[in-house]
Amino acid sequence: MMSASPCEVCLARGNGKHFGVDACRGCTSFFRRTVVNKRQYKCSEDESCDIENSESLLCKKCRFEKCLKVGMKKESIQNHRDIYGRRNPQKSILPSPSASSKLQYPIPTTIISTIKQNYSQLQNVRVVVHAMEGGSMFLKPAPRGQSYKETYRLLLREFYLVADWISNSFPHFTELPTSQKDILLRNFYLTFYNLEAGFFACQKSRVDIWFLPNGNFINCHNLESFYHDENNMQPMTSADAAKLFKGTCTGCKRNVLIPMLRENVTQFEFLALAALILFDTGLEGQSDSCIELCRKVRNTVQKEMIYHYSTMRKTEDFALRMANILSIIPSVQKASQKMQEDLELGHLFNAYSAEKTSKKMEHPFLNNNSDDLNDFLRVLFNNKNTIRMAHEKVCELIKNNRMPGDPVERQGVPPPAGSNPHAPTVESNISRTIEHFRWRSKTDKTVENYRNQKNDLIKILKIKDAFKNMSLELLGTFQNSTTADLDEISEIMFHRRTSKRCFIKASSFKFQLKTVKFIIGPDRIRIEIWNSAHESADSNRVFNYKYEDVAVKEFKFLIKRLSNEHVLEELAFEIEPFLTERAFLDTKVLNVIGKWLRKRKIKIQANIFTYRFTRQLPTRKYKSPFFPIFKSLKPETLERLNFQMWNDDRVLGMKVKFIDFSDKLRRTKQWKSASHLNISDNLFVKQWKKFSHFQSIYLLSVNAEDVEELKKTFTNEKYLPTQGCDIYLEQDYPLNFTKIFHILSPNDKFTNPVNPSMLVFPIDDQKEVTMEFEHNMIQVRVENRIKNGQ
Repeated sequence: MMSASPCEVCLARGNGKHFGVDACRGCTSFFRRTVVNKRQYKCSEDESCDIENSESLLCKKCRFEKCLKVGMKKESIQNHRDIYGRRNPQKSILPSPSASSKLQYPIPTTIISTIKQNYSQLQNVRVVVHAMEGGSMFLKPAPRGQSYKETYRLLLREFYLVADWISNSFPHFTELPTSQKDILLRNFYLTFYNLEAGFFACQKSRVDIWFLPNGNFINCHNLESFYHDENNMQPMTSADAAKLFKGTCTGCKRNVLIPMLRENVTQFEFLALAALILFDTGLEGQSDSCIELCRKVRNTVQKEMIYHYSTMRKTEDFALRMANILSIIPSVQKASQKMQEDLELGHLFNAYSAEKTSKKMEHPFLNNNSDDLNDFLRVLFNNKNTIRMAHEKVCELIKNNRMPGDPVERQGVPPPAGSNPHAPTVESNISRTIEHFRWRSKTDKTVENYRNQKNDLIKILKIKDAFKNMSLELLGTFQNSTTADLDEISEIMFHRRTSKRCFIKASSFKFQLKTVKFIIGPDRIRIEIWNSAHESADSNRVFNYKYEDVAVKEFKFLIKRLSNEHVLEELAFEIEPFLTERAFLDTKVLNVIGKWLRKRKIKIQANIFTYRFTRQLPTRKYKSPFFPIFKSLKPETLERLNFQMWNDDRVLGMKVKFIDFSDKLRRTKQWKSASHLNISDNLFVKQWKKFSHFQSIYLLSVNAEDVEELKKTFTNEKYLPTQGCDIYLEQDYPLNFTKIFHILSPNDKFTNPVNPSMLVFPIDDQKEVTMEFEHNMIQVRVENRIKNGQ
């Protein structure tokens, strides 16, 4: 070969000037991939590896630093033509082949992440609900000290909000019978109230005051102000009440605030503790099946905590950290028990009680233009209750001659499980999971049954009219006809179902989103929308559906609302792993979507298309829905295909015939247009010729025989690609270099003497194929041969 200056990075034989310095092919390719894919490396030593040593080339951190040190210029890299020789100037969306972008099966524990997202929603609802107590919804009021009566009413309002949060966060909770849900909820509420106060203390770094969910507080050093009664209706002075109940305040500070602040409990840990407290065991009246379910949920939460500490937080002694966090639970329960005893003591001796709401012969809700009813409906509306659910709650209050501020049974917050086994159920006050996203289905008879009930305490049309007006009012506040705001999109999707006028108004909006995912789970369907590539509480919204027809209609509405010129970064159809028969046929759901897309001739613009399925054959009744969905993609914008397969025979559902990458698929414009393939399967690699046009391929693994077939394909002029490709493998499946080189280059016949990790295979007098190997990567290139020899 022609003489060239040595590589300034590793001192190997150079290959000319690249990015401003003399460099070899290996260092040139390494620098280019690192910059384009924005990779981040770590050095296992002290960042002082000798790159001139061939063994030190394995340290990518020091190798990249050496590249920068000798003068390689990042700005010299041409992101598109120089890397892949792209056929069009369209912006590349190929993500970095890091552990996050390569195919990975999700961890089977996602309880806390779901709670976290819904907890953020709970916080947003709290702002609206508590602002209606006389303040402004647009101005954040300054925190102030609250009185006993105000706190009592706050606890009652919070009870309904927390109950809704639980139902929407824990699918396991909704599966329980009403009596068991009642036991868990009563045992949970007061303890959660104290636990959350401790979490607020961690956020504020204060233990001298008791923070409340509405942003106000209780001054622990001035309890007389807390028990002050403006109307002097109490049989005990505020000073005497402060002395009587001082022990509760001291105990809460000692058992809740100080321990949690000492450990500096994070939001993840706080929500994990909340889940463990909710699914407690050994409660009076708790059934064996409920105990077993609680044990399973607790085990899952604790496994998720271990995963979080060991991988996400990377705590050195995470076992000790986890033990300290779990030890907070009995302390909080002790404080809650003391608080409950004081509440019951005060009620028993009539020592101090909250003001009751007066009752009239005719319920205030039945008065024309009742402000009380309108205020209560506004709370239910903001809390995403359906019209039917709101009607049930209003009728329940009228039937029992109660107002929203009244307790369920007696003075005091709901007692813990076992204190009153004959207490009325709170089921009617708890929204079932995803109930507010429910539409009538062929399999859903609850709406019909509800209409047959003679519940004429108040006409449901009155509730419907109020919700319709509030929905139109809310939709009218959105100024822009095209929106990328996820909160606005969520509101539009929900309130469009209130009435025909609301639907027409909602249909006038256009959405701009980054990602849309349609995910089929074991017992529900989930639609996720994203406006950012970064995973955070504000970057996505999740909608859960129990009935397939509801999910399909929501997905249709979402797709139709996408702006005509807007291009999604990713459209995904996925399946979660589950080992039992599901409630509906997932193949049927996707077939309905595929037929609708084909009939309406809808073309979805997306850069990435993701499709996860299993190898199981489809049923006779339902054919594979893949092709109608795949052909709905606009070829001009499609760049990357993600085909993710569950190969575990135990995984049921998604009964889609294995695509097998047949000629039918390869003839589609979508297949030909895509330049990057991401697939977890590894059975197709015997037929590389079917994939020779891809510029990059992500695989689970390859063996030496597969690499030999790869070499034959790329040296065969019949299937010769124009550029070559990069093949990335999972980190758990590194290449077997010894066997590969033994098969492909016996006696080092085709080994590059300058770069031992590269093989060179001549095609003819003009071209050659180079295969460069790294730990989990094969870079194949078809290049012109140098005239002076190989």
